Amino acid sequence: MTESPGERFWKNRARIVCLKHNAAIWLAGWLPFCLILSVAALCAILLLRRQGSDLGIVWAGLAVLLAAGAGGIGWLRRKMFFQIPDGLVRLDAALGLLNRLTAASAGVGRWPAPIMAADDRWHFRWHRIVFQLVGTGALVCLATVIPLPDQTHAPASPNIPPNAWTDVETWIDTLQKENLVQPDSLENLRDQLDALRHQDPESWYDHASIEAGDSLHAETARALHDLQKNLQAAADQTSKLLASSDQGISDRELQALGRELADALPGMASGRLPLNPELLKKLQQMDPKSLKSLSPEQLAQLQKQLQQGSTACKKCLGDGEESGIMKIRPSAPGEGSRTGKGGPGGGGGPADLTAKDATDLHSTATDTVNNDDISRALPGEIVALSAGEHHIDHSQHSKPSGGQIAAPGQGGEAVWKDSLTPHEREIIANFFE
Repeated sequence: MTESPGERFWKNRARIVCLKHNAAIWLAGWLPFCLILSVAALCAILLLRRQGSDLGIVWAGLAVLLAAGAGGIGWLRRKMFFQIPDGLVRLDAALGLLNRLTAASAGVGRWPAPIMAADDRWHFRWHRIVFQLVGTGALVCLATVIPLPDQTHAPASPNIPPNAWTDVETWIDTLQKENLVQPDSLENLRDQLDALRHQDPESWYDHASIEAGDSLHAETARALHDLQKNLQAAADQTSKLLASSDQGISDRELQALGRELADALPGMASGRLPLNPELLKKLQQMDPKSLKSLSPEQLAQLQKQLQQGSTACKKCLGDGEESGIMKIRPSAPGEGSRTGKGGPGGGGGPADLTAKDATDLHSTATDTVNNDDISRALPGEIVALSAGEHHIDHSQHSKPSGGQIAAPGQGGEAVWKDSLTPHEREIIANFFE
């Protein structure tokens, strides 16, 4: 059956209506998908550019996903698409034809005359469509042109060694400049420090590396402290000799000074930081027999060298300031082991950690301390002591013979009743009445 011109005209118009409606339904699902896909493509492009890889796989994958998304959205939304009868219904409603097109399609009545200005009154909002398409393309283009930091020429981060290593290196340089200790010991100490430095800088602050550096720092600081103490003791003894050289010194005093100096020599001759051989030899020659033969100039020169060595050790350890685990405080003449009183805000110095001298009361009498309040007495504590006599019972007691015992025996009965459990009584009752 051939179509009339009117039928052909209106069905073509209905197909245009269906095409517009179906395109709008498809774009409503595909454009958001493109936006999400462009964000994923942006991340992938930036990652590949950062790694220096080829972007061809991104473009191929993007094209495949766009095509697959277009087909998948069309298939998912197929039930929402218009057919020709739906288009005729839309034209009837838009042109006010009172369902004449729908009735003619069903074979009831004639097709209306063609209307060249027939319109379904639907219009695309092109600004929204274009905006989403441009935004999607802009994201992908932005990922290809955005500048990235050059990874191959990135500036190296500064490698700062731990403070403990820096302290030990400073101590080595100071001792080497003063020519105070044996060069071999300094070289050994520097080799240990270089072994830590030659590690990968990334592992300088690992637990094992930090622990090794702190141990080296603590041992060196302790050796410096011992060396300074011995040098200071030797310098003090030399100063006493120098001060008494004009007035003369007795043999007894010479022997006492010699013993004090001999006590300090072993600590300066051994250890991690032994004293310079030349200076150590001069100290070893200062025995009680040869002390009188030394001139004041020789004593003054020796005292100066010892004092300079002690000052160098103090300089390494901060001259009284804390350095690592060690702390040295310069002692005033005659001060001994005492320290200043009060901390910050209470005198300006460290607190007194030594016992004070006992006060002499110039009395030998002893007094008794009494306390009648025993409410706070502890278990086992002696509350009081008193003198007295034992109370003795002088009444006579004789041992009666066995047949003269008048009291009935109850020992067994007490044992039977008090010692046996109910279960044991039941077992015994099976054998005895």
